[in-house]
Amino acid sequence: LQELANASWAISLTIGIGQVYHDLKDLPTTCKEAQRALAYKLYQGTGCLIQYSDISENASGHSPVSHEKLQQLLNSTRSGDEKNTRQQLQSLFRSFGDEQKYPPEKLQEVFNSLVSSLKEIIQSSGISMEAITAEDIEKRLLQKRTLSDIEPWLTDLYCRTAAAIRAARSDHVQVNAEKIKQYIDANLTKDISLTSISEFVGYSSTYVSRIFRQQYGVSFLDYLNSERVAIAKELLAATN
Repeated sequence: LQELANASWAISLTIGIGQVYHDLKDLPTTCKEAQRALAYKLYQGTGCLIQYSDISENASGHSPVSHEKLQQLLNSTRSGDEKNTRQQLQSLFRSFGDEQKYPPEKLQEVFNSLVSSLKEIIQSSGISMEAITAEDIEKRLLQKRTLSDIEPWLTDLYCRTAAAIRAARSDHVQVNAEKIKQYIDANLTKDISLTSISEFVGYSSTYVSRIFRQQYGVSFLDYLNSERVAIAKELLAATN
């Protein structure tokens, strides 16, 4: 013990305490209650005493997270909205810490689902898992013991995924915008329209119009007209 005390290790002891009974035959019940109390370190953290009598479990079969809230989080991540993804997770973890606590195993099911969903998002987006993290996130989750440990770790993973998706989409948009510009430049003297450009690149007219303005700061039509005027000026100045 003295060697441990002198070592530079951080030692945390969490103790679960069952209810007091006056009959020895109730000892197994007390032990089970102590184990149950110990599971609540998920909420109360480590390095503390947790008494079974202080536990207030929500015995309902409802999930701690509604399907709607879960979908909002996943949609924010898929869309690359890092800010909203962070806000959604903060809201979820605030609800987990409310006084009406859910059994720890219920929350563990939620975290397992969030990790599985994150892996699916990463796979479907075409981003490599190594670009997000080098660790096995399912094994890493098993090592997390408290909400205060899980929240920053899971939030970081989700936000990094959203940021990576946004960056990948930005690159894709730039490539498409350049393709549109090249088509316009190659057909300035021909009868081209937003419809013909849309057919060439294989995207809707709305998308073509939006990404062109987003990338070059002007509408497709303004760019087309300005380039045609520039050609006209050159012809007027250099030919009869």
